Amino acid sequence: METLSRALLAFSLCPAVFTGCQTASPSNNFDRPSTKAKTQTETSKLFYKALEQGEQGDADAQNTLGVMYENGLGVEPDAVKAVGWYRKSAKQENAYGQAYLGKMYYYGKGVKKDEEEAFEWFTKSAEQGHSTGQYNLGMMYRDGKGVKQDYSKALDWLHKSAIQGNALGQTNLGVMYENGLGAEPDDAKAVGWYRKSAEQGNAHGQAYLGKMYYYGKGAKKDEEKAFEWFTKSAQQGQSRSQYNLGVMYRDGKGVKQDYSKALDWLRKSADQGYAFGQTNLGRMYDNGRGVKQDHKKAVELYTKAAKQENADAQFSLGAKYWDGKGTGRDMVKCLAWWILAAKQKHKAAIEWKIKAETNMSLEEIAKANKLSKELFNKD
Repeated sequence: METLSRALLAFSLCPAVFTGCQTASPSNNFDRPSTKAKTQTETSKLFYKALEQGEQGDADAQNTLGVMYENGLGVEPDAVKAVGWYRKSAKQENAYGQAYLGKMYYYGKGVKKDEEEAFEWFTKSAEQGHSTGQYNLGMMYRDGKGVKQDYSKALDWLHKSAIQGNALGQTNLGVMYENGLGAEPDDAKAVGWYRKSAEQGNAHGQAYLGKMYYYGKGAKKDEEKAFEWFTKSAQQGQSRSQYNLGVMYRDGKGVKQDYSKALDWLRKSADQGYAFGQTNLGRMYDNGRGVKQDHKKAVELYTKAAKQENADAQFSLGAKYWDGKGTGRDMVKCLAWWILAAKQKHKAAIEWKIKAETNMSLEEIAKANKLSKELFNKD
């Protein structure tokens, strides 16, 4: 058992990681100053004024009405009516209306979900120079949603958005350069765009910039600066940054080691459903760091993350079934979770899967294989 404990410890001390790219979801960061009323009375007055103007054919007022119906400002929320007003605005070539209508089609709000229709409306908006339309169009090209994937066109539209100061466009343009999508990899350019986004207060840009400082990619390695940017991002509720901040407090990187603060930030991340946050919070409970040791709580957290297909969590959960702490010894469940982690090329899981199988009957191994498929209903 001591060897398995060392294997678990090695994973509990992994450096902060930052996985994945910004999602290709159309942005909700549209400018809508006309809806920023201070009181319910003002909001109601704004609605009726917009209604009067919108019925007279004013495209901006029609767009404002769409926003108000979508968000329940001065009126009961009604996505169908929102789509109707956005459409009226969009058909008058209003770039904001086109961008909003595209978003509604993308998400299927008030209208049947249709990514191709969303792509068409984002294109109309983007071609008029609307930065959010350009950003959304770039993301659809990047991920091949509503259109054939094309990194070159994605890069072009994200650049158009970024140079207009769109923070999400800047962040995702950085992602393109960092990963060599549509252009040669260029960490220095990536850092430049992340910084522009971060300095506007964008939590995603701050998170990516922190990552670059942490690893020394495109900038001199600086854990203290990484800590600063992760903090700015985490304070805005960015779950990955909350996780990274928790790990840095736990390991004393860029900041004095503090298990209590590590626990706090990992909990914030875990509460948002972030699998890495759940896994590492589970390890804090598992090892009694900053909190009273609680194997059942560790199992609970590992299970949540394991069900999100987090390989570290699957390995850790398998280990709990191996030693029986917090759950009771169950070699079939142990092997089932290690099979799943091993399929993701988790090194420790691959090693311990073999060791588990040598101590099990063929019938038990068959049950574990069946269970591993049932857990995610996969072949």
